[in-house]
Amino acid sequence: MLFSTLAVTAFSAVASAKTIRIDVGQGGLTFTPNDITAAVGDILEFHYHPKNHSVVAADFATPCKPKAEGGFYSGFFPTTGTENSNVFQVEVNNTTPIWFYCSQSTGNHCGAGMVGAVNANANKTLAEFKAAAEKASTNESPKTGVFGGKVLAASSTSSGAATTTSGKPAAATTNAAAGLGVSGMAAAVVGAAVVFAL
Repeated sequence: MLFSTLAVTAFSAVASAKTIRIDVGQGGLTFTPNDITAAVGDILEFHYHPKNHSVVAADFATPCKPKAEGGFYSGFFPTTGTENSNVFQVEVNNTTPIWFYCSQSTGNHCGAGMVGAVNANANKTLAEFKAAAEKASTNESPKTGVFGGKVLAASSTSSGAATTTSGKPAAATTNAAAGLGVSGMAAAVVGAAVVFAL
């Protein structure tokens, strides 16, 4: 009984995780979508469009500045043509709101409204964060390199990935981060449950 309960619970969590596509700079100084709902285990996947953008986590009270603790930073993705050949992925570890912005200082992308949120709520809204960003006098990049996520080739993330552009639930048939199909996930979960049950 312990084995089957663990296997079903673990399989449900893995199978329900989704990859949420966020286009960076497509059609202007925007994140599309910019107001995202995500669950624990979901992957935020940032796709970069011309010309040169980044994504940085911020604190709600200080938009256009890197988050004081933790967070993430993609680095810059200089892009020509239609879309960069790499993406930046961040795993959602809890449902606490996540605030982010583009730290491109030329043109002050953050101050121009290039911001977004994951799991914003009635107490702290994307509209409030964006209004504060538009009043910010600086637009800062972290002093360190890429952190809090991973850069991957775009083509390696798109084969069969359960991707949604709205951040709303989508039918998940593949775990894009691990590259396992449903049958592969079942085997991995069963294997993990057996080890745990022993």
